[in-house]
Formats: sequence, C-alpha cells, structure tokens
Amino acid sequence: MQQDVSVPWLEGVGIPYLALIALAVIEGRGAWDTFARKMLELGIDLCILGIGVCGALFANHSNGSSSQTGVAVAVLFLTLIIVGFCLHLRGWTGATERTRASLSLFLGMVILGINTAIALKYH
Repeated sequence: MQQDVSVPWLEGVGIPYLALIALAVIEGRGAWDTFARKMLELGIDLCILGIGVCGALFANHSNGSSSQTGVAVAVLFLTLIIVGFCLHLRGWTGATERTRASLSLFLGMVILGINTAIALKYH
C-alpha cells in the first residue's frame, strides 16, 4: 500500500506558509511605502517562518537517531545563515529595493524547498 506523501507536507509545511500568505494579502501593503518593500518583508517573514517549520518537522518525527539529529542541527544552522543574510538585505545599499525584494523572496523560497525536502524525506 502506497502512503500519500502530500498529507505530511500539507500539515507540516503547506498550512503555515499558506497562513502567512493569507495574512500578507489581508494586510495589504500595510505601513510600507512601496510594494517592493512589502515583498522584502514578506521574504524575511518566509525565512523566519521556515526556521520554526524546520524545527517542528524534525521535532515531530524524530526517531532519536544521532544521524537525524546531526542533519537537524546542520539544516537549522543553514536556515539561520540564510535568515541572517535575508535580514541583512533590509539595510543593504548595494542593490535597488526591487532587487533586494527579489533576493528576499528567493531566499524564503529556498527555505521552503529545504522544508519540503525534509517533509518528504523523513515522513
């Protein structure tokens, strides 16, 4: 019997990210001056959410093996580095706001991809 892999992904990854997107749509542009600034902040929010999702994925389905613990630490460290770079984009003057927003969203999607890989591999 084949197990449906979409359910663990939806529960662990899909719903939190969909909730963030829904909140961003409800908020609209908010207090940000430009749409690019809003997208920059949305990318940062995606990255920060990704840290929590990553930790929750490993915590909920950990079998206690040292190899999985090592993978969890390495992946969480990698996501922290990505989030740090994404937070640095707020004040970076080396690119336009639109470019920084694009990079921020890209990094948020990278973390989403990492979380998707974790959900599919360990569940």
